[in-house]
Amino acid sequence: MVENSTGHKHREEIHSLVHSWLAEESWTIKELADLQAAWAMEAIDPANRIIVVAQRSKSLDQIVIQAAIGFTERDQQRFAQLPSQERTDFLWDLRFKLLQSGVLFDGMSEPLQRVVVTQRIYYDGLTKDAFLQRVTLILNALLLVLWTLARKFQEPPSAHPSMVH
Repeated sequence: MVENSTGHKHREEIHSLVHSWLAEESWTIKELADLQAAWAMEAIDPANRIIVVAQRSKSLDQIVIQAAIGFTERDQQRFAQLPSQERTDFLWDLRFKLLQSGVLFDGMSEPLQRVVVTQRIYYDGLTKDAFLQRVTLILNALLLVLWTLARKFQEPPSAHPSMVH
């Protein structure tokens, strides 16, 4: 658990801690400028999967871990060509699967262009293990989206999604 005598570490210390945990796991880290964040970083793992980790300016004790998938023009067109009810059923099923996975998500609507998955962690639960488990949860949620779409189009699953931040 990460805290000091007042129950909170300074944002810079948390930033440094998260940075070092990711670096220890061979992630490449780049600082991001974000007006709504006290700090933000983009991290790329050895498999070239991208996440963004940030602390919003208004949040005193919460870190957000986020990743997104941008769908190719081809995938967007193929999805749009499905019958209306089939698209609706697909999106509902995927929403329920993401809910069961324990992530927050956005972008699950038509036209299907980008899906964002998010996890939060609070300072009072911030350990290397808890943080990296949430990172894994985010990466698995992205695979859930990609593999569900690949299955729909009867394609082999991709281990390397086209990810954006």
